[in-house]
Amino acid sequence: MLTLTMRPYRGEADLEAIAHLFNTCAAFDRVDRWMSVNDVRLAFEMPSFDPTRDIRVWEDGEGKLIGIGGMRILESGEQIDGSFWFRVHPNASRSELGKQIIAWGEQRMREVNPKPGVRVKLLCSSRDDNSERITLLESCGFTSERFFFNMERSLIDPFPKSQFPEGFTLRNSKGKQDMEEWIEMRNQSFIAHWNYHPWTVERYQHLLTDPDYKPELDLIAVAPDGGFAAFCYCHINPE
Repeated sequence: MLTLTMRPYRGEADLEAIAHLFNTCAAFDRVDRWMSVNDVRLAFEMPSFDPTRDIRVWEDGEGKLIGIGGMRILESGEQIDGSFWFRVHPNASRSELGKQIIAWGEQRMREVNPKPGVRVKLLCSSRDDNSERITLLESCGFTSERFFFNMERSLIDPFPKSQFPEGFTLRNSKGKQDMEEWIEMRNQSFIAHWNYHPWTVERYQHLLTDPDYKPELDLIAVAPDGGFAAFCYCHINPE
């Protein structure tokens, strides 16, 4: 019988093993997303996220990290969302350990003490071709609520020249100098979006701490009156 141990996240000492687990699972599930140790560190240092409380890892009898679960708890008016994620090593019993991790996530949300009339909701995502994960989530009571599309474009084909309305111009972000207006623009852009949660100054400042952040990839369309009209944030992982 496999011996499993759940424990809290230990900070920097766990980052390399966690990054390796993320990438092992991504390769097995055919997900084209590679995470560096720095990517994991930045994600865990996100404002309003408490990794010591909101991350748990699972080890086998030899002390090897084979599972992880975590969540960000976000409040929005009459609802508190637990944005929950988890990974299980392909060589482990993914269904059995997955259920344990989900059970921890449910228990963590029960610790939230909402005001009267405020709903508490646990949210988790899956690719539509990962039938094993979908079956696991459904067996734990999850139901489909929203679908998203990841879209891609060939970089070989030529790009058409940008055409802006008269008086509109494009420039690069000036970082902290543009911060407050950028946040206002982003929040107003997504205010009617499903599961909307506004960005804060702290979150934008955290974005700027990424060593791979490049202002030339952070674009702002400026209206004739000088106000921010649109944005496009791009990120290239050099690793």
